[in-house]
Amino acid sequence: MRYLAIDFETANASRSSICAFGYALFEDGKLVAQGADLCRPVPDYYDPRNVRIHGITDQKTRHLAGFEAHIDRIDQLKPDFIAAHNASFDISCIRHWCDQAGRKYPVYPYLCTVVTSRILYPDMGHTLADVSRLHGIALNHHEAGSDALACGLILQKAFESTAARSAQELCQQLGIQMGRLAEDDYTACVSSRPSSRRKAASRPRRISEIDCCVDTDVTIESPLFEACVCFTGELNFASRHEAARLAARRGARPQDTVTSKTNYLVVGYNNFIELDRSQMTTKLKKAVDLRQKGSCIEIISEDEFLDLLKV
Repeated sequence: MRYLAIDFETANASRSSICAFGYALFEDGKLVAQGADLCRPVPDYYDPRNVRIHGITDQKTRHLAGFEAHIDRIDQLKPDFIAAHNASFDISCIRHWCDQAGRKYPVYPYLCTVVTSRILYPDMGHTLADVSRLHGIALNHHEAGSDALACGLILQKAFESTAARSAQELCQQLGIQMGRLAEDDYTACVSSRPSSRRKAASRPRRISEIDCCVDTDVTIESPLFEACVCFTGELNFASRHEAARLAARRGARPQDTVTSKTNYLVVGYNNFIELDRSQMTTKLKKAVDLRQKGSCIEIISEDEFLDLLKV
């Protein structure tokens, strides 16, 4: 069994703006290759929020080749499948980059270690830092090579704990649908278990009632500190209650409804900017109306929310 764990960092909100590509190749349970490359992003500009996350700047990439110089490494390493932590983000980076470059997608099945971790460890957080800490994996978070290696080691722990001998066997045991990249399409990696999310009886009825300890590394400079955060739509990476717990751990104040005090509305579906008003949720409509009246509320995707959690 040979799999390639990957991680991308992006320069701005565009998924095609890959500025770092990390990878770790495992064969028969052993690390056989590892590396990370910086790339000139497309579009070629840096959002200060992204720079705060990974520390990569224009000065570091302006004279480098883009991801076109590195994408073929995936095929060269000949993995049976790909793995990523929060694969919805990393796989979308590949798709969006290929779309703007006019290239076919590399054809591979893939696994998401957020999905496997939510099933194997239901009573904890499932960020890369959380699961790495559980397994004692050293992590230099947002250095793409370190993140890719951590993902690969987390997946190896999943194989060891289930005694699965293949990705298909692991998926069968955990009740997971393996994702797949095709030349011009993709299928998401998702859990097929209704019970994979926390049961409603074990959580507060209202998101605003969630109470948990703030992580020790959170400071007043952390972007979610004292921020009022609300969620709408179906999230891919977690339930709304779990997402709210993660936000609270970073110092945020989860809200049940959008108000004039809301700082962030996290929208749980793609391309929400293109939605007609009739397709919007009540919360999204209210947030759009508040912005039109001068409110500073930010409407963000779940991947942008995950980036804020990492700071």
